Formats: sequence, C-alpha cells, structure tokens
Amino acid sequence: AVASFTHELQSLSKLLLPRTDLLRDAMLQLIPEEDVAKKSKFDNPYYLLQLIRNDDIKLHQWLNYSLNAIRRDKRDRKEILLKDYFNNLKLSWAPSLEQKNIHFDINPNEGEPIFYGYEIDLDSIFNNLITNAVTSLLRTSGNDKRITLKWICQSGFLKVDFMDNGLGLAAEYTQNPQMIFDAFETSSRDKNGNKTGTGMGLFIVKGIIDSYPDAQIYVNPVPKGFCMKIILKLK
Repeated sequence: AVASFTHELQSLSKLLLPRTDLLRDAMLQLIPEEDVAKKSKFDNPYYLLQLIRNDDIKLHQWLNYSLNAIRRDKRDRKEILLKDYFNNLKLSWAPSLEQKNIHFDINPNEGEPIFYGYEIDLDSIFNNLITNAVTSLLRTSGNDKRITLKWICQSGFLKVDFMDNGLGLAAEYTQNPQMIFDAFETSSRDKNGNKTGTGMGLFIVKGIIDSYPDAQIYVNPVPKGFCMKIILKLK
C-alpha cells in the first residue's frame, strides 16, 4: 500500500515541516508573540502551533522511515557493507529513540565485512528487535534506557548480540525461550491482562534467519534485560 502511494506520500512528507513555519511567519505579522505570552496554554495560538508541529515531525519521520523501507534496491539480493548498514540503522532510529530518551549504542568494528542477501531482510530482523526493545524499555522506570548492538566477524560469520536493559524475557518463556519465535506468541498485555501484540514479529524474524544457510538466532541469557544472538554467514 505504501509503495502504491509513494509519490503522494513523498509530496506530503516534503510539505509537513515548512507549513508550520509559514503559518508562524504569517501569525507574527498579525499577533506579536509577547501579546499572548501570558495567556493559558490552550488560549495561546503559538503553543497550539507547536503541538501541531510536534505531530508533523512525528509523521514526517514515519513517512521517511516507511518510504525508505520499501525502496526497490532493498528488495534486490546484493552485497551489503555491514559497517554502513548498522550506521544507517542507528541514524534512521535516532529521532524516534531520542524522543523517548532511549540510547542506541552500536560498537565500532574494524574492517569491511560484506553480507550477501536482501537489505529488506536485515531491516525486518533489526527493526522488529528494536521495536520489541522499545516496548520493553518504555515499561521500565529510570533514566538509563539503553539498546546495545555488538557485532564481530569470526571465521566467516557475522555474530551479533542485540541487547536492551528492559524487563527481560517474560516469565512464561524462561523455561522454553524458543517459544517466543512461534506464531501469535506475545507477552504484551493490556491492564486487564488481555494479549495486545500480534505475536508475528519474531516469527517473521525466525523465518528470515532460517532462509539463509548456516544462520542461527536464539535467546542469549544475560543477568539483566534481554539479549538475542544472531549468526549469519558472510560472503
């Protein structure tokens, strides 16, 4: 659906941020900002304009993320320079994570290792993991909310530890962690205890991993938080 409306969505994305600037400039010619500074927030047009701009920024980020995710070149099998891929992954998530006060650390790695496959597959893997980590971190207290991605290349394989310091593996899966990869399995619940997640994210991730030869994914036990180990064969 996003691909079908790419042109229209691109046009909308380009208009989102300038429109509030243009409206602000027009308002300043008629209503000096200091004239309404003492009014309550919801009687102050400049405060209301800022709320609109904040929503425009979120929508702009989502549109850019969505349009970038379905680029045609991401659906072609090709050589992917992993160092560039992980740096771009961090950049694409930065605005959203900064708003939520979540730090995303990716360890620097020497060399230029290459993975041969579909970039959209890597996106599906790591975007699902990041989404799950964010959900867990937003349910924790404290200011040090952190996602860490550590990767090394050994003996022709990419080895990734994807970690967060959130709630960790739900108690219902501690005896059999591999259950989290089953379709419709989710620990996300509302205040009444009803399941709210689709339970498809990690099922999709596991399916992608299994489609590559000699690839593995499993829960790696850690003292605090959650860690997923991913192993992919390099070119």
